[in-house]
This record gives sequence, C-alpha cells and structure tokens, in this order.
Amino acid sequence: YQSLESFSDKSHFENSSSFYSQNKNKIIVRMKKGNWNLTKLISEMQLTNEGQRKWIHNETDLEDFISGLIIRKYILRKAESAQVDKLPGFKKNIEYNFNTFLIQQVERQFREKITISADSIKAYYNENRDRFAKEGEMRLSSILIDNKLKADSVFQFMNEGISFEKLAEEYSIQTNTAKNKGDMGYFRKSDLENLGKKVFGMNAGQWIGPINDDGKFLFLKCTAIKPSVQRNLSEVNGEIKETLITLNWYKSRASYVSSLQKEIHVQLFPEKLNTLNLLTKAYDR
Repeated sequence: YQSLESFSDKSHFENSSSFYSQNKNKIIVRMKKGNWNLTKLISEMQLTNEGQRKWIHNETDLEDFISGLIIRKYILRKAESAQVDKLPGFKKNIEYNFNTFLIQQVERQFREKITISADSIKAYYNENRDRFAKEGEMRLSSILIDNKLKADSVFQFMNEGISFEKLAEEYSIQTNTAKNKGDMGYFRKSDLENLGKKVFGMNAGQWIGPINDDGKFLFLKCTAIKPSVQRNLSEVNGEIKETLITLNWYKSRASYVSSLQKEIHVQLFPEKLNTLNLLTKAYDR
C-alpha cells in the first residue's frame, strides 16, 4: 500500500519507484480470469483519475480499489461478448475517441521536444517553496451509527471510558473499518472538505461526535499525526519539470496554432457568428 500510495502517473512511477523496478514482474493480483503482475496493475490504474485514487488511505481501501479495476475489466469483456460494438452509435464514438487520441499523440510529441534545464527547475523551486510543503496528515478512526438512540449510547459509553476501538467493532455500520477497530488510515485536511477544520483541531487520542451526516451519526478519533514537512528539491524535481514543460507547452501550442491559422488562411467574422443561434440550428437538425 505505501509503495502504491505515491502513484500519480504511469511513466513517472515506472521511472522513479524502486519498488516498481524490483517487483514489476511479480504477481500482485490473482483471479480466475488470469493474474496481473505489477506492470499490468499500474497500466490499469493509469485508466483512473486522481479523484478516484485519492480515497485510498489504507490496505482495505486499496483492496476495494483493485477489486473495482477487476470488475471494470470483467464488465468490458461481458460487453464484448454481447457485441455491444455492433450497436448504433458505437462507430461514431470510436471515431471521435480515435481522433482525440491522435490529437493527444501530436501534443505528446510536442511536449517531448521541450527541454528544461536544471537551473530552471532549481529557480522554480526556490520561488515556490510553499507549494512543495507536504501537507500534514492525521490518522483517523471512525464509528458510523444509523440511528440517534444508538449514537447517544455510544457517546455515553465513551464518556464512561469504554474504548473507541471496542465500540467501533460493536456498533459501526461500516463493516470494512469496523473489523479494523474503526481505523481508516491517514487523511489530509483538504481530503475532508467541510469537516477538515473541525477534525484537524484534535490532538492524538481525542475524539469528536456525534456529527449528523445525512441522517447518520459519525464519531471520529485522531490516533496519530504526521506534521507538514518541506520536500527537498530532489523529491520534487520530476514534478517541477512536468509543470515547466506544461507551461512551455501552452506557449508552444499557441504559437503552433497561430502558424496553422496563417498556413490554412483561417479568417473569422465575429459579427456574422453573433447572428447565429447554434443551439437552435443543432436542434433543427
């Protein structure tokens, strides 16, 4: 879990992770339909987005996430067996996605031609040090109750000294965390949205609750704290390089588009465009 926690981009992970280089051919997932080694798992993870991955906070979350990848693969195979590709509209969607892919490949080729010097990376780091402070994290345990009477009882039990962990096992309706005595792993303040300010006011060992959460009642306990730390230049070198490549790419792309407009003689007439109701025209078709 700790090795995969840093995953954000396939190529960056493959090039920078010692865990990957040592285990890339090792079988990570076993199932009836065939096994996945680490390389295959990383390829499947690349198809997800950061929003989907950000809720992986512990081993249980990672297991659920990988199960989701497997189910997705199974559904795709079922769709192929049902000949979904023969349905109306499939070809049009494929053409659109293929054209999008071609454009992305052209952009990728442009990006690969951009070089960033070590001095530029260092200068960007020194000018933006605050951006590279690793946000503090808090390890949380939870108890989720589905009715107020039970929540009031749990509140009373904790005030009487009964352990949070025991109550989580007995009362929490979140089965995955209940079997781990309520442990949910580490969270950043930004992960918790509106709860962040209240939760990050706790010290290790403190708890809060019940918090009314859409008709359910939540108790949270802080079990450990990782303070914010400044990442050094070597840790963020690749991240800064990608940022600077992107910034340069925007400039290069604008210049490239401008040259194409001249090459193919693009001329726009805003006053005529303003007279068109594009929505109506599309609807009429």
